Amino acid sequence: MTSPLNLADTPNPLAQTFRVTEPGGAVLTGIGLFFYSKPTTNSIPVTLELRPVTDGGQPSSRQVYPGTRVTLAPSAISASTSFDGSSNETKFSFDEPIYIPENTELAFILYTNAEPGDYQIWQAVMGEYYAGSTQKRITSQPATGSFYASSNGTSWTAEQLKDVTFKVYQAQFNTTGVYATLYPDAPPPTK
Repeated sequence: MTSPLNLADTPNPLAQTFRVTEPGGAVLTGIGLFFYSKPTTNSIPVTLELRPVTDGGQPSSRQVYPGTRVTLAPSAISASTSFDGSSNETKFSFDEPIYIPENTELAFILYTNAEPGDYQIWQAVMGEYYAGSTQKRITSQPATGSFYASSNGTSWTAEQLKDVTFKVYQAQFNTTGVYATLYPDAPPPTK
């Protein structure tokens, strides 16, 4: 299920698509991002949300998965100019877990009203060196997905050689001694 967006809420967003490949789908609980910098002189927050991907492969400009919009103040953001893959992670935990069927492509969108450059995130660029290395280059993309930028929240430009550095969190269920049958029903996106 998705709900409509107020386009005034999406100034200059960026997006990263990814695909749920787990057999039977996955119950997502959050997205982890790695910030290079955050504002130090203002308290303007940054927002992340999940959206469906259109048939053309771009993030939806009009729909959002309910319960996945998370806004964090700069004080809740961990940022570091050196990347180690764990200590500078900021987790955006959803208000409620969301079931995504197997082989579904979706996107997380990141946006803020802060000045350009106030928030910067780590990314991987094909052909560039790994963070902290002058020997090892990025030669493949670890996940199926594309990076998108937008100047208005409705038109998206793919940048095929870039990907945001991120983690996807999913629920883990303890099934020891407990049996349940889940019949997932993924309603179609609505406007």
